Amino acid sequence: MVDKQRYGLEALRDVRRVEESTEQQSVAAQASVLRAAQQRAEAAAAQVAAQQEAAAEVLQKATARLQAGASAQLASLAGTAAARQRRRLQQLQQDADRLAGLARGEDAKFDAAQQQLRTARIQRELLEKHFAAWRARRAKQQANREE
Repeated sequence: MVDKQRYGLEALRDVRRVEESTEQQSVAAQASVLRAAQQRAEAAAAQVAAQQEAAAEVLQKATARLQAGASAQLASLAGTAAARQRRRLQQLQQDADRLAGLARGEDAKFDAAQQQLRTARIQRELLEKHFAAWRARRAKQQANREE
């Protein structure tokens, strides 16, 4: 009976080790996904900043031309270009916001994977302690039999 229990504990311990290893791999995978999502969000934010600079430059040039006495047709073209820049900027801002949201979602998944890893480690450590106590009891019983 005791040997059957021993083998059951060893199998359970091995299963816990495999689970912990699997959780470690999951955390590593989530970390790489999180890094990629953060990089995409940062790239989108940089693109928004560049587009804002371009829009400000277009507006500044159009204002300078109008102040210099440009024609109504040129002013209309400048207004159209500025509107196009604003729409592009708005679209880029929405994309950046969406990517930042995805990065936050990946962050939550990463935290969940880390929590699962901590749980697997705790379960394995508990099993190890139980197994060590069982071995100590077994050794004590063996010593008592030999006396």
